[in-house]
Amino acid sequence: MTEVLKTKLNWLGDMAFNVETEGHSFVVDAAAESGGQNKGPKPKVLLLTSLGGCVGMTLKMVLSKMNINCDNLKIVVEGDMSKEHPIIYDNIRVYLKAYGVVDEEKFKQAYQIAEKNLCPVHAMLTKASDIKTCFEFAHSQECKCGCNKEEKDFDPKSTHRVVLNWKDDLTFESITDNHELMTDLSAEYGSKDLGPSPRGLLLAALGGCTSMDITYILKKMRQNLEKLYLEIEGEIAADNPKVITKINVNIHAFGDLKEEKVAEASSMSENKYCGVNAMVRKASEVKYNLFVNS
Repeated sequence: MTEVLKTKLNWLGDMAFNVETEGHSFVVDAAAESGGQNKGPKPKVLLLTSLGGCVGMTLKMVLSKMNINCDNLKIVVEGDMSKEHPIIYDNIRVYLKAYGVVDEEKFKQAYQIAEKNLCPVHAMLTKASDIKTCFEFAHSQECKCGCNKEEKDFDPKSTHRVVLNWKDDLTFESITDNHELMTDLSAEYGSKDLGPSPRGLLLAALGGCTSMDITYILKKMRQNLEKLYLEIEGEIAADNPKVITKINVNIHAFGDLKEEKVAEASSMSENKYCGVNAMVRKASEVKYNLFVNS
């Protein structure tokens, strides 16, 4: 039987949505300049959190199997935004800072195994973006490629950044725009299920991007939207790296709405504006289903 991951988003007003996935809930929102109130991370940034968490978790798994010591791990993920719609991440950089590693080459070998064979988010996003990785080891000199990037200035208008800190087992805490979010795996994988999984965050990113587009476009169309929720289902491949192969995005809109206007808004998000969809559909079959007042 195919494993299916489900995520639901409920509109809270303005550009904010409550996300429910894998028994966890959190809020996504847009920045003030985009019509939101910055109540939670931006949807596109969740992609970077998803990637960083996936890389970190799978790396910790491989390090454990190879008996490679790593006292602590910090991950910084940066994405450079394209200049035209749909706005995607043209380039993504993953900076790994490892503490207490004795054999640096074995650590890098472990990362290659995790990246190529186990991390589904990396396998998916690498089809849409150029992803590069840099290593820094705490007992060595600062690397020349900027692994301490989180301490340097950057332009948030052109680049998004997420910092993830390892907490315990496979649990990572992400920080971006002053928002904190835990990402984790269940006890089945040897962790504590303290937050949504990286794949769950990827679906949340897709849903958040789509839903915010639709609310914004319907407002411009002078449509009276009263309620909106999205139900997203992702089918997971049986074999490693267990990517999400198919995604159904079910959009439920209610209010004094013209169905053709809602369909137009959904189509504009899918085909023109949602950068998350533009990236994810490079690796997955994404299907949109629209339900108006039903």
